[in-house]
Amino acid sequence: NDSQRVHYNKIASVEKVNTDNGGEKFMINFFSPRLAQGRYVIKYERLDELANRGVFSEKELKKIKKLIKDLELINIRKSTVYRVIHGIVKKQSAYLESGNSADVIPFSQSELAYEIESDPSIISRAIYGRSIETPDHSEKPLKYFFPSKKTIRKNMIGEIISAEQKPLTDSGIKQKLKEKFGLGISRRSVANSRKELKIASVFKRKK
Repeated sequence: NDSQRVHYNKIASVEKVNTDNGGEKFMINFFSPRLAQGRYVIKYERLDELANRGVFSEKELKKIKKLIKDLELINIRKSTVYRVIHGIVKKQSAYLESGNSADVIPFSQSELAYEIESDPSIISRAIYGRSIETPDHSEKPLKYFFPSKKTIRKNMIGEIISAEQKPLTDSGIKQKLKEKFGLGISRRSVANSRKELKIASVFKRKK
């Protein structure tokens, strides 16, 4: 139902940049610093009004602009949204490096809440309806980075079935999971996950 879909607001990008020592690191860039509210309240409209009235000299305006950028950076780094994305970057760095969905690992909102000394309900509100642009320029909802082990297992099964040249039995899927992902689960678990994905049995897929 389209009315029940969540429309995501892309708030930041994660980019790979070179460091001074010749290495690489991920950098978080917010599309609007105002999205990352922190300890300092900056009244942009009031500052614009005073600037337009000529209250500040050109030298003062330069100093004010530098001060605002410094405060914005502090706000961003102190904000829940920044700490959430920073936690995602640390945990899901292998995926951000490769862009391969198979590299996404289990991560719970409770786990992140503990790491950043917050509350799971605050994490839930911070990620709702928001997305980021990954280094490979794809857009991912923030909730994408918090999959359960079960969700990852289902994604692997779905990937194997979508790539099959001829329909595989549940036992065949089980074997492929072991070969491709090193995942050992029972044939019954494969069948249950397949049914939850609403994928028909091998006999129906053959038709």
